[in-house]
Amino acid sequence: MMPPDISLSKEVGQPTLENNNIYNVFTEEEKEHQRSLSYDSGLNSSIEDDNEEDKKSTLDEFIELLPPKSESTERKKKIKRIERSLIERLIIDIRAILSTLLSLPILVILVLFAIYHTTKSQILDLLYFRTKRPQDIFEDIIPDEVITKDETYYANKWGYESERHEVITEDGYIIIMYRIYKKGSNPRGHGLFQCSGAFVLNEEKSLTFTLADEGYDVWVGNNRAIAGYDHISLSHQDPEYWNWGLKELGVFDFTAMIDHVRKCSGYSKVAYIGHSQGNAQAFIGLSLCPDIADKLSCFVALAPAIFSGNLVEPVSARLIADWIAGWGRTGVCLYVANRNHSNYKAPSKVPLVVFYGTADYLVNGERFVKTFAGYENHGLSQSQLAKEKSNTEATCLDNNNTTLFPTLDLVHVERIDGYEHMDTIWGHNNHETTYPILIKQLKKAKWE
Repeated sequence: MMPPDISLSKEVGQPTLENNNIYNVFTEEEKEHQRSLSYDSGLNSSIEDDNEEDKKSTLDEFIELLPPKSESTERKKKIKRIERSLIERLIIDIRAILSTLLSLPILVILVLFAIYHTTKSQILDLLYFRTKRPQDIFEDIIPDEVITKDETYYANKWGYESERHEVITEDGYIIIMYRIYKKGSNPRGHGLFQCSGAFVLNEEKSLTFTLADEGYDVWVGNNRAIAGYDHISLSHQDPEYWNWGLKELGVFDFTAMIDHVRKCSGYSKVAYIGHSQGNAQAFIGLSLCPDIADKLSCFVALAPAIFSGNLVEPVSARLIADWIAGWGRTGVCLYVANRNHSNYKAPSKVPLVVFYGTADYLVNGERFVKTFAGYENHGLSQSQLAKEKSNTEATCLDNNNTTLFPTLDLVHVERIDGYEHMDTIWGHNNHETTYPILIKQLKKAKWE
């Protein structure tokens, strides 16, 4: 069991950014940006000492001296904004204003379109088709809990232990994780969720608590800028702090959380459960750095965000730009399509379990499933299958008939009628539609 304060994943002698394999997935321009951050934050520096065995990098010393959460304000006071001239500050402010003015109309249009599409669908179901979603009967139930950003509140309320951990990514961002398990239990097996708040909001039937009841050591994580804006050298008020996108989430945040859980648990493999962008970054990490697969015992994708649906969520401008560049232009998640994995031979594949809803208009789970060999006709009716034999529908398999993810083995697909995008984690009947299958698959996972 780890102490309930700070636990970090870096170790003395860890490779610098230049020597790290995951650094090779970035372009020269991105590498130059990482070098500048590394220089400013001391990631690649070391302090000479009379004793050669006592050499430690600036980052290692920073980690050792990291204060607990109660003193995070003091840490923030030590982080100073980058000094700029008046002209530079004016340019940044003008860019921020223009970005806001251009973004707001687009967001308003998307929200109005989503409201229209959802309302139209529900009116047709109610008046024309005279059908009703099974989960609608629970809409009037008032939950016996308050709404708060503190995930530990939900764990403590329903009788679970929780620990807060701070993890430093390779590019210096400090991300927050919570470890949750049943009081008095001896956890077995380790799983990681992302992001944390989404998996504890179904009261005592939340997936996090269900797995804790099964004896699993559950970790819930957050990407950069979600549970805080901490960085070892940058202020979130500077544009440089926000210079990241989907690639950084998949290569840095995803791997940092996985490595931290492995270090704290002592297990060599971790089961990963992600929803929407939470699994998209895992797919990106596995696509850019296939060796990450060796650290996973199982991967559960809830509403997989690889292909866009009829509706086309934020934090940094680059993150939004990445989604637009992928989904907006090609309908496929950026950094995943057109990857050449022909030379990569996976020593062992990670079992992949997919859950998606038929009423999910944000992501296209059916199309994603069809990219795996043996699932080309997934979701087709008998009449569609007959038509398929004469006119093969285009899929995302390449000319060699290989999948987008050679490191993954699709072992189970659950297509849930009437489920929308958030229902795979917030549906009131998840304990009937999702949890039993998920737990069954986790029991088959290999943790060593």
